[in-house]
Amino acid sequence: MPGIPSLAPDADRRRDPHAAAADYGASRIRGKRVLCVDDSILIRRATGAMLMDAGAVCLLAGTHDQAIAFVVSEPELALAILDFQMPDGDVGRLIQRIRTARAALPLIGNSAIDYREEFAERGVTRFLEKPWQLEDLVREVNW
Repeated sequence: MPGIPSLAPDADRRRDPHAAAADYGASRIRGKRVLCVDDSILIRRATGAMLMDAGAVCLLAGTHDQAIAFVVSEPELALAILDFQMPDGDVGRLIQRIRTARAALPLIGNSAIDYREEFAERGVTRFLEKPWQLEDLVREVNW
């Protein structure tokens, strides 16, 4: 009936293209192990919450050394999202360390400033500018 809200749980999602995209992204990322490397605790928590809500296992690292510990100890790691500006050194050095430990691990650069070229110079050709949404990540990784 017109004017009466539907009780069907997915009725609103079918009408909202953003919700549909989020559902698609969540279905593609579910079960993946993703490492988020960022010096900001707020960014790590927000990224972790978004990925976990989508069904991913999110590992959070605030330093390069923490990131490398995860890369070495997590054989099922599917992706690492790297912040450009970290207080413990240039992201290029972190990328070298990751490539030494796990050459084939997909990496995505991540920053509030468009450092796409700087990441590319360091061998990371995928980039997300903050703030980004789950569907942006899924599209960039091509899951």
